[in-house]
Parts: sequence; structure tokens; C-alpha cells
Amino acid sequence: MGEVVSPTLYGVDASGATVSTIDLNGATDIDWEDIDEVTMGGVNTIWVADVGDNPKARPNVQLYRFVEPVVTAGQGVSVAPDVFNLTYPGGAKHNVETSFVDPTNGDYYLVTKEVPPLVFRVPAASLVAGTTIALSAPIATLDALDPNSNPAGKPTGGDLSNDGSLLAIKTLDRTFMWHRSPGQTIQAMLRAKPAGDCIYDDVATAQQGMTPTPPDLGHGEAIAFTADGRQVATIAEGGRTPLRIFRTP
Repeated sequence: MGEVVSPTLYGVDASGATVSTIDLNGATDIDWEDIDEVTMGGVNTIWVADVGDNPKARPNVQLYRFVEPVVTAGQGVSVAPDVFNLTYPGGAKHNVETSFVDPTNGDYYLVTKEVPPLVFRVPAASLVAGTTIALSAPIATLDALDPNSNPAGKPTGGDLSNDGSLLAIKTLDRTFMWHRSPGQTIQAMLRAKPAGDCIYDDVATAQQGMTPTPPDLGHGEAIAFTADGRQVATIAEGGRTPLRIFRTP
């Protein structure tokens, strides 16, 4: 029997060179789609979403969570992440590439890559390691699609800023941004503005609701805020693609 190889996360520097690695012992990589980092109570945790399901056939999907380790430059470490199994209401029928964590309360969110995109909430209280969590009905339906493509572009990545005030959801060629009011719930924010309060049209550079006009973020698959929330980074799928970083609105 061949050796079981743990999936690995890679830390890179500004040039794209690998500077550290984290092996996730006991984890599998069926279809990893998104990674989130959140700080709560002074503790940094990393979440890995193994939630991709193009055929919509998986009976459950997995989340992995671990405390972010200190890794010496040029070195690697191994961790044993907490594992959570998720099931959707009605069975296996959703494909997801977008996730984010609310730093104000620890709730976890999934956004489906569908028409229309649905948002599922995983309450922090239900995130008990080793359990199977049956998700409730979606909390919101979004209008976050790219109508310029055929078929319509669907959400491929997302991130919530470290203070919880900015949410970005990316399709291949558009970026939707929500500004969250203090004390506002994620559900209330998404229901009030299903398409966000500003949109980057990353192909036509025709921005909506934004002054001054922001830059074209370009064709991309993933998106993330910097630690201070002042910049957003995006990158396309494939080898040797550039990482683009822009100031947030």
C-alpha cells in the first residue's frame, strides 16, 4: 500500500516563492475550494473548505479548522485540524466555491456556485469537531452573477475583512462588494442588498455605485482582503498567473 500523503498549504512571499508549508494530517482533498483566516479572542484560525462538487453528488462536504501555527521561514509544520462534516437540506445538490467566517461571532458561511447563488450559514455553536452538521435552509439568495458571460458567471471566491465590515464575492469577471453597518447581521446585509452596494465589472471596467472609479481587478477566480482590510487581492486559476492587489473602496 502506498504512503498516505497529507494535503499541504503553502506560504509564499511577494515574489511568489514558497517560504513555508503546513501539512494537514488526516485531511483529504476531494475538491478544496476556499481558505479563510479569522482572528477571534486573539487566536488566529485557518479554515479550509473541501466543498467543491461539480456533479452535485457528494453526500457530505468537509471543513477543516486549525489554530494558525508559527512557522519559521523555510520550514514546514504538520497540524491535526478539527473536521466538520456538512450535509445540505434535501441531500447532495449544491456546488460551492465561496466561503467566509464572521469574526464578530464565529459563524461560517457558504455561497453556492449556482443561478441564483444561495447562502448557507453554519452557526458557531454547531461547529463541534468531529460532528456532522445538517444545514438549515439558505439565509439569503444573491443577485451576484456576471450576466455578460454565457452561461452567467457564478461566485468562485469570497472573503470577509478581519473586522467584518467588508464582504467581497468574486465571479470570473465581476466583483461584488458589501459595506456592513455596525451591528448588522450578515443575513440582514445580504437581504437588503442582494447584489452588494458596489460592483466592479472587471471586463468592461464599468463600475457601478463607486466614486472615484476603481481599477479593473481583471479576470480572477479567488479573492481575499489583506489583514488591515485596506487592500483586496485576486488571482486567476492556472499556473504562473499574477496576483493582483488593489485598494478597497
